Amino acid sequence: MQILEKPKLYDVRVSDSAEIAGAFLENKKTGDIRERVNPFDMVGVRINPEAPFAKEEEEATKNFLKLAESFPMVIWFSPSGGVYTEGRVNIGRVVKNKEGEMKIRSKGIAVKWSGEKMLEVANRVIEKGGVPMDEFFDVEGLRKQPIGINLDGKKWIKKCMELMPELATVWDHINSGGDQRAKEEIIKTVERILRKTGYDNIAFEREMAKEGHEIVGGNHGGTHLGEAGIIIVKKDDGTIIYRLGNVDGMTLCEKCGCWHSGDKCPICDMK
Repeated sequence: MQILEKPKLYDVRVSDSAEIAGAFLENKKTGDIRERVNPFDMVGVRINPEAPFAKEEEEATKNFLKLAESFPMVIWFSPSGGVYTEGRVNIGRVVKNKEGEMKIRSKGIAVKWSGEKMLEVANRVIEKGGVPMDEFFDVEGLRKQPIGINLDGKKWIKKCMELMPELATVWDHINSGGDQRAKEEIIKTVERILRKTGYDNIAFEREMAKEGHEIVGGNHGGTHLGEAGIIIVKKDDGTIIYRLGNVDGMTLCEKCGCWHSGDKCPICDMK
């Protein structure tokens, strides 16, 4: 019998404090959109090969880095859909030093837009001069196609305001340095609680929750506390059994009412 467990959003034993803080920002359980902006430098992207859209995200990452060679800013729309209950808008600002070495200063923004809404916004960005690697026609095509942006002499934040006025409160928050201050503060909290809990994942997450920093698992990983539910388990001989367990990071089958890992329910094959 084999039970597949989705990876966690972070692991205090191997993740640095900035990475952990970013997970708590983007996956915050409550709060408005301004509280879920994660500023970070894009120095490498880790993709879980078992994630629902792993191949698409791998292609998108390659396209993102390719566009960054020619454009000062790249926007990556990652829409909701399937087990993805919410989307992400990732802004990458390309900075090069005197030696020509490239650094991508990024903002990860969690949004509640539907896939159709995100497609609408992406098409508007293209109409206003954005350039994808390849043409796309639907939400799933969008997932693989970051969009290169020419700034036309404008500041990058001003360009974002023009392209996506729906996120006006976010741009104002970023422009005032609010996202950086929030990241610095939560890093301090993370480091303090790591010392207090002795680098134990469950104790750490419990203490973070006590101080108002609760997160939810989902698309890119689960939490260490998660909620309990009935999990479907398919044994090696094909026998189906049920057990009560941590369902964080798993998918709820609307037809069977149970939780499972992977793309399809092992009982009804429902996606």
